[in-house]
Amino acid sequence: MNAILRLIIALLIWSMLSVAYSQPPVGTWNVDATGHAATLIVYSVDATGRLNATYNNQKVYGFWNEDMKEISFLEIVNPKNKDAVQIYTGYYWRTKNTENMAGWFKSFSAAGGTAQRSLYGWSAEKRVG
Repeated sequence: MNAILRLIIALLIWSMLSVAYSQPPVGTWNVDATGHAATLIVYSVDATGRLNATYNNQKVYGFWNEDMKEISFLEIVNPKNKDAVQIYTGYYWRTKNTENMAGWFKSFSAAGGTAQRSLYGWSAEKRVG
């Protein structure tokens, strides 16, 4: 749990020091979710912050918080099983050549999580220019 807390603190500090971002993180993101490659495509964000996005070609439901540079979304891994969901939260920052997001996701029992281990890390990168 200390590693997760350190990651959260580092992300918050980094987001305060990083270049300001005045647009939602629209585009195609290469995701590493605890060693599993995935693709997050953010098509748009409406005026209320609602995402129009897919994760591995499946619709996700979530929000973009511009003030916090925070993305949150729900992935329904198996629509036939209400426990087969994962909830992602991450924070945005930008470097000279990349846009980045990183955070954690909560995985419930039918999506691979257990009572002993349900919290995992993820990161995403999108090339600039």
